[in-house]
Amino acid sequence: MRFHHVFLLVGTVTARLQAAQHRQLEAPSPNEPYSVLSPLCAERPAAAAKSFSSFLEDSGLDPATQFIDIPCDESVVIVPSDDNIVFKYGLSVSGKLSFEDNGHRTRIESPTILVRGYLEIGSVANPYSSPLHIVLTDGGEDLVINDEALGRYNPLTFNEKGLVVVGGKVTMVGATDDIYTHLLENVSQGSKVVKVGKDVAWKAGDQIAISSGNYQGQFSSYGTIIDTESLEGGGVALILDEGTQYGHIVRYFEKSMMEDRSEVYLRPEVVKTNRNIVISGSESDDGEGGYFVMSHCAEKQVVEGVEFVNMGQMGYDNRFPIQVAFGGYVPEGTRITKNSIHHSLQRCVVIQATHDVIVDHNVAYHTHGHCFVTEDGIETGNKFLGNVAMNIVMSTKSIDAGDGNDQTDSFASAFYMASPSNDIQGNVVAGAQHTGFFYESFLRVRGASAEYKLPGFDTLNVKHMPFGVFKDNLAHGVQIGLNPGFGRSPSEPMTFFGFSCWSVYDCFHSQHSHNLSLDHVTAIDFLSNGVSVLNAQGFTLKNALLVGELNKPAAEECDKRDVAAILISSSLSFTIQNIHFQKLSHGSNCQKTNYAIDIQSTSTAGGILHPALINLSFDESVETHYNVDASPMAISILGMGAGDLAPNGALLTSNKLSTSAACNTDNLKAQGSGLVYCPNSCWKSIVLEWTGAGDNVVYKNVNTNEEFSQYASVMSVAGSEKKTVMMTLPVGRYDFHMYDKYGAAVFNSIVKRYDIQQDNCGGAIYSNE
Repeated sequence: MRFHHVFLLVGTVTARLQAAQHRQLEAPSPNEPYSVLSPLCAERPAAAAKSFSSFLEDSGLDPATQFIDIPCDESVVIVPSDDNIVFKYGLSVSGKLSFEDNGHRTRIESPTILVRGYLEIGSVANPYSSPLHIVLTDGGEDLVINDEALGRYNPLTFNEKGLVVVGGKVTMVGATDDIYTHLLENVSQGSKVVKVGKDVAWKAGDQIAISSGNYQGQFSSYGTIIDTESLEGGGVALILDEGTQYGHIVRYFEKSMMEDRSEVYLRPEVVKTNRNIVISGSESDDGEGGYFVMSHCAEKQVVEGVEFVNMGQMGYDNRFPIQVAFGGYVPEGTRITKNSIHHSLQRCVVIQATHDVIVDHNVAYHTHGHCFVTEDGIETGNKFLGNVAMNIVMSTKSIDAGDGNDQTDSFASAFYMASPSNDIQGNVVAGAQHTGFFYESFLRVRGASAEYKLPGFDTLNVKHMPFGVFKDNLAHGVQIGLNPGFGRSPSEPMTFFGFSCWSVYDCFHSQHSHNLSLDHVTAIDFLSNGVSVLNAQGFTLKNALLVGELNKPAAEECDKRDVAAILISSSLSFTIQNIHFQKLSHGSNCQKTNYAIDIQSTSTAGGILHPALINLSFDESVETHYNVDASPMAISILGMGAGDLAPNGALLTSNKLSTSAACNTDNLKAQGSGLVYCPNSCWKSIVLEWTGAGDNVVYKNVNTNEEFSQYASVMSVAGSEKKTVMMTLPVGRYDFHMYDKYGAAVFNSIVKRYDIQQDNCGGAIYSNE
């Protein structure tokens, strides 16, 4: 099937369409590069509508033998009568198509549905409440839209099983109620009774999914309600037709902070997946479901309370359950809300080259590949609010989208942001095979946005784009809860506020990204790290509760993993403030190592770190507070918490530095090569350079007579020997001495001194070099 702006060819039948002009809208100039279109016809069809049967009778068309187009001047309403309407060759809406809400069922079958006019199923004021099922079927040919108004994007081609909106306006609003709640108590495997803690209005016939309560997010259950019972004290018992496929556990623990001994409950989510409006792809063995795309649309689109099932075409780009593409800066109120996307073959909601869409309170269950997505890296201002993604699994077929648009759906992330400049707030990830929230790290805008040279495609550095709001999100049953991407360095801090995770491997993992800030973080029951930061500059973690494994593993799972609540590696500046640590010991989780703070491989040019570790607290189960491994010679620390170490001191590796008598291991629950703590001690680093005599330098403190010595490293430069020493020592006043390798004093060498500017504790090193 070939579709053109004026003519439509279907087999041997030729239907002449009404030539029309796009209704002109006052589009803002930023939308010009996106070629957004208004509905096809200059005038909206009159409000008076004829029934679909009358339309067929008047036009002489037959959907069993002909492609059906509702022309610009027609407003047609389908009156449900509990029967099926089959469009064998497809349906096009150039005018207006609506549905009467009379309580009867309707089933529409068509290989393609093209909307260039108006499709209305209910409204925000009057949601559609009757059962409606639109099935996108096999058997159609490619749909080609050839329209000069599309400019550089012309022509557009779509294959079968698509609900395609190009420049049209869609309003689909179904009836909705509570989209999800939580388990009230444990559910045994095979149980037919599921008790939830909210008085949901779910009824017999509704379908639910229950999230996994452990590290394996795919262990979710799915069933149909046959009855409900109200519970004394609140909540509802849901009676299912069959027993649950897995058991689901509600776990809890008691906080051990002095000021907070409250209990924390970890409850799996229960979501409702069915809606009265259903859009689905017909059953297929080739991995091709249906797809729904709104492309180049100038008007407001509203998709609310719709169920999408068996949608997405695995391995094909732009074939997703819901996609908004090349919409530019959309009108206020454009939103995708309270929908259900389940058993999807590829992704959930994809925003591409479009800004300011609201994606809120949707439920996704058992979907393949990434779920909620910004595609090309150019998208800004979109808001993902209050969505639930459950049992997100990897795709078994990668998307081939051309150079510069590499897809990573084999590492399925519930929220996959190619652009960071969007808001993610109040969302729940209840099981994903890889990451809960992932920010992609491509340097430039990619994919079709780059191909069509949208503004900024060749100048915008996506890694340096500012972050949108990230607030009050939750992930559990994932490998990594939150990954801000590789190599990001925005001008303003990437702030992640109110992030919680439980039953994960790593809660937060970052590598080679800078200017990070985490505030109000809760990580519970992690198998590897609560927070891990590698190769970062400018990292802040504050106001956090970090709790290790809640249940002791079986004996065969012991002594296998290295566990650290906070892992810092190769990072030169960081602040850790107001953190409480629990359940980190061999007795509680029996792993090889269990550290609260693990600092690794952080060798610096100055040989010293100046982090701020402020107000840290540890319950009695935390055996090792600090581990320092292959790190600098001194870690200068500001404001250690009460009950741990005295404030304002330094952790030193004593086999590398001469240390004063005040340095000791008292109260030091630490592990490392000869690690000691020096209270009330500010250490700094200097570098000395000279040529000529002298092999060893000594600094002698004029007040304490303590000596700090270091032999020079030697390098041959232009036929002479250049000698260098790096010293790390407490601030204060010193006498300087130099000696040769035989111990004789040297006085005539000219020494240059450089102070390493890394400090957060006052004072300086004064000497007479």
